[in-house]
Amino acid sequence: MSNFINKNICKLIFFTFLVFYLSVGYYFTQILKIYHNDAIARTALAFFTIFGRDPHLAAIGFVWQPFLSLVEIPLILVLRPFGLMMMAGPAITAIFGALSALLIYKIGLLVNPQGKLSSFIISLLFGINPLILLYSSIGTSEAVFLFSLIISSYFFVKWFYKMNQLDFLQASFFMSFSFWSRYESVPAIIAFILLLVIQLIFKRIKYKKIESALILFILPFSFSVGFW
Repeated sequence: MSNFINKNICKLIFFTFLVFYLSVGYYFTQILKIYHNDAIARTALAFFTIFGRDPHLAAIGFVWQPFLSLVEIPLILVLRPFGLMMMAGPAITAIFGALSALLIYKIGLLVNPQGKLSSFIISLLFGINPLILLYSSIGTSEAVFLFSLIISSYFFVKWFYKMNQLDFLQASFFMSFSFWSRYESVPAIIAFILLLVIQLIFKRIKYKKIESALILFILPFSFSVGFW
């Protein structure tokens, strides 16, 4: 019964914020005609990739990370005939913003399994924060970057309590994924590494195991940076 209620709360959080962010995004882009420079740039790169004078994947550009532009391509194909092409970015960030709010709730449950109400309230406060609302509604890459950090934190906290190697690997993977949205992922992973070292020292883990854990955590991110 508790698991059923928890699943329904998760669905409620995700779909409520998804509709909320999409509505705000539509109001900004289609009614007020307000666009963010970064959002326009990401959508433009996706547009040039499929509708440019010489359509090719390299038109995605190699200055800013390509993830947001790449996932906008299918939406541009669908929305362009309806005159809603500029909603491609807000639609993607609305999904990631809603997922971020959901993950905040789930992190709360990891820390306090009996605190469904408090976790729900914290998730709502997070979701309606003006800065989170802005980034999740206007199509900028910050929403994807924030999601990457939060889901990495979720698996990191989960690993902290259960010491499951799979959770550790997933935290590492999503940190490597964060690089494909923002360059700020570099200082972010440094902070994660410091937290990891403090955690392992706190648990009195041997030096060799700390070294292997650091290598395991850093390697996917290093590969991601090197591949880019």
